[in-house]
Amino acid sequence: MILYSKWLDLPITTRIKIAEQFGIVKRGSTEVFNNTIKSDGFLIKEIETALAVGALQNYVDEPKETDLVVLWNLMLNKINGIPKVKKEQKSEIPVTEPIIAADSIAPEKPVKEESHLSKVIKANAKPKKTK
Repeated sequence: MILYSKWLDLPITTRIKIAEQFGIVKRGSTEVFNNTIKSDGFLIKEIETALAVGALQNYVDEPKETDLVVLWNLMLNKINGIPKVKKEQKSEIPVTEPIIAADSIAPEKPVKEESHLSKVIKANAKPKKTK
């Protein structure tokens, strides 16, 4: 049942691609209730049978992977044209040293003189009323 809820969360175009790839036949009509898709015409039993662990392993070419969630995500990536990243593959983004070392930045010096604006604000400020 969890697989079917993940199925319904997918965009309709992705569901159609998966159905075509795995030979899942649409047997009914789409049912919508309160702007939520309750059924898209594909039977739960057929979806779960077609998208079993063995079928997903064959499709994504990962015979040793047994985690259905991992296989599901790999299948979605393949259906959507996202290339598979090997675990041994390192990041293509090079790690670089910072341009300026933190030790070389001098701390800011405190301002000792009042600015012209602060003098004007003080001059225009109303005095506090005292009792």
